[in-house]
Amino acid sequence: MVERDESTATVDKQVLFHAARRHECSDSLRYELLAAHADPMLWTPDAVAWSWVKGGEWRELVAPYSTVIQV
Repeated sequence: MVERDESTATVDKQVLFHAARRHECSDSLRYELLAAHADPMLWTPDAVAWSWVKGGEWRELVAPYSTVIQV
């Protein structure tokens, strides 16, 4: 599942299509672009990101389940 953002849905589909072809898994890869409210599993990354940004005790609670990559 991938969270759908209407402003990037077309590009997201193109990126997924090209990546699947490049990695030769287009026959087996299955994905859905869903609205955030459509599946509770899409709520989890938002909650973790919110907690990380909030900082303090919230960040400490999610730190064991988080990997931060600075770009």
